[in-house]
Amino acid sequence: MNLNSINITEIVEQTKAQLQEDKSLTPTLKISIELILVVVVMLASKLGLNGNKSSVPPSKDINRKNKQKINQTN
Repeated sequence: MNLNSINITEIVEQTKAQLQEDKSLTPTLKISIELILVVVVMLASKLGLNGNKSSVPPSKDINRKNKQKINQTN
């Protein structure tokens, strides 16, 4: 998953590997950091969502691009 040319997935995996290698961290700190990583991934995945790709109806999507209405007279 990329965001502004930053590979979020790669950074998260690198961080997880470093957590496993570092023996000086307490288990509580490791779990806390892993939880933060989960939240980061969840938030990053939500950034790409809009009314067309999420459970938000298009009428409620504030980021939706409105189509131009064409007045047709018969």
